[in-house]
Amino acid sequence: MGSFSATFYLETEQYPVLACVHEVHQDGNSKGEPTSKVYSDELLLTLEIRGSMLPLILWGHDQTKALPGYVLFHANDGLSPAVRLSFEDGMCVSYEEHFEANVTGQRAFYCQLSVVARRFVLGEVTFDNHWPVQVP
Repeated sequence: MGSFSATFYLETEQYPVLACVHEVHQDGNSKGEPTSKVYSDELLLTLEIRGSMLPLILWGHDQTKALPGYVLFHANDGLSPAVRLSFEDGMCVSYEEHFEANVTGQRAFYCQLSVVARRFVLGEVTFDNHWPVQVP
């Protein structure tokens, strides 16, 4: 077991996180000079499938459903404070389920999803994507 674990919270559900990627970017020109404001890219999550995945499937199926949610990273030493990555007006833009039989040492059934959001907050740092007032 690693030194950290994580849980994804969405509405009333919680899902064990197997992998999580979140990036922030700033566009640049050919000289390497910044040409845009800093913005947040998609949140990519790999979740262990336990129980009902219906809330995630419905979220991915509804192109207008914007939800808040967060990932809580826990230090397994029990001493370090947890780190929270939250989002506002998050939209699931991709949902995939994966199954592999007879996989040793890995999860056989998991899902991957991509979330875009109006705003991400990591600890005390806010990344605002400056979306229009209304989400589609």
